[in-house]
Amino acid sequence: MYTLRFCTQTLFTMISDHQYNMTPFRFRSGTDMVTTVIADTKEALVDIAYHIDLWQENHLGYPSTFNKDRILEVIKTTEG
Repeated sequence: MYTLRFCTQTLFTMISDHQYNMTPFRFRSGTDMVTTVIADTKEALVDIAYHIDLWQENHLGYPSTFNKDRILEVIKTTEG
């Protein structure tokens, strides 16, 4: 399994706005306003990261900073 952390508010707002399929993911929210997203594949985490970047660009006016190689570098491997 693999994990990647996101800002809780941004993550769930994007999921709601785009009716993003949450099926391949598990979520673990902490008290630090960060949610760890858990998935069986790195590709699933890269996809959600891409959609968050796209959402931020379209809704918040942030310039796109998506970099697949950088995302792959920060994905953590966990034991099931």
